[in-house]
Amino acid sequence: MNLKESLHKWIAKISSHELGPAYPYALKALMDNQVILMNDGDNVPDQIPLREGISVCVVPRIGIEYNELGKICDYYNEIFPDYIFLDTHPEETLRLRGQKTVWEYPAIIIQKKDELLEARLNLIKIGFYKNWDLCLLKDLGIDF
Repeated sequence: MNLKESLHKWIAKISSHELGPAYPYALKALMDNQVILMNDGDNVPDQIPLREGISVCVVPRIGIEYNELGKICDYYNEIFPDYIFLDTHPEETLRLRGQKTVWEYPAIIIQKKDELLEARLNLIKIGFYKNWDLCLLKDLGIDF
């Protein structure tokens, strides 16, 4: 399975009823063809601003250590305040409903901050996160 197929399979999994769905807007972005997969190692700053019609940009970082990936995302979150940079790494230990919600490859996920926060606010309003682990919510930057 290539990276693109793996990414699509992962988004379908984290958006499935099996996980709640955990991330319903990820599936919507995929179905609306608003997810782009870059090449492993592509320069993250070159992706900003995200292209018109793209809601999610995934930049693989094959071989990077988990802690290093988090530091890189923290750095980009500081210098690009209009975007949110999230890491996904197979070594991540947080679980949702007993299952890992990370991709099998380490990567940086880039989203427009206002779009992501609006989607999260809508989910908070309907009580979507009420049974989520507080540590996971904190790690995702969701203030509950």
